[in-house]
Amino acid sequence: TLAEEVQYGSSAISSSSTLDVSLEVEHPDDAYTVSLDAGLSSIPWTTNKSATGFRVNFSGPVTSTVSYQVMRKV
Repeated sequence: TLAEEVQYGSSAISSSSTLDVSLEVEHPDDAYTVSLDAGLSSIPWTTNKSATGFRVNFSGPVTSTVSYQVMRKV
């Protein structure tokens, strides 16, 4: 299995339970994997994946910086 270059980034979230992330490099579709680290006890998850980005969700409002990596297998 080959893997495309991994995209890394981070975004701040302030007193919110969702964060929309726009990818710097667009993908052909939503068939990629996202790894998240927010440094919190609340575990984030993704929804609304598209070629241009995704949404990070938390169970309640948080203030933190969310780091992510996006990888696609080909």
